[in-house]
Order: sequence, then structure tokens, then C-alpha cells
Amino acid sequence: MSDAISGANIYVKRGTRAQFDAAATAGELAASEPYFISDEGRFAMGTSANSYVTYAIALTQDLSLYVSSTGSDSNDGLRMV
Repeated sequence: MSDAISGANIYVKRGTRAQFDAAATAGELAASEPYFISDEGRFAMGTSANSYVTYAIALTQDLSLYVSSTGSDSNDGLRMV
């Protein structure tokens, strides 16, 4: 069996923290359903119809723009290109 999934899409519901809190109070969430809390830049996952857990803040900047000007792996000598 192959680990590759072809043609699959992952849909993420997007809304504010207040909208997800209201949905949780109304029992409108689903376990294992992914969410994006737009006013905080966080991802969340439903744990039941009435609750969800939040995760780290999503990156909002492309960090690939930073390269080492010294060839070192340390974070000194970084410059914007």
C-alpha cells in the first residue's frame, strides 16, 4: 500500500476566535476538524462538538528571504536578500 494520497484536499474552516467559541457553545464543531483562527493567526483542531485546541501561531513572513552572509549555520550574519 502506498503512503501517497493523490487528489486529496484538506479543507480548513476559517473564522475569528469569537466565532469558534460561539460554535463550540452551540455544539457545532467536530472532532479532528481543522480550523484557522484568523484574528490570531493560529491553527486549531476540534476535539469534540463543544471544544477545540489551538496550536502555534502560523508564520506570516517568508523566512526563505533570509540567507547567511557568512556561510555559517548560526543566526548571526543573516541578511535580507
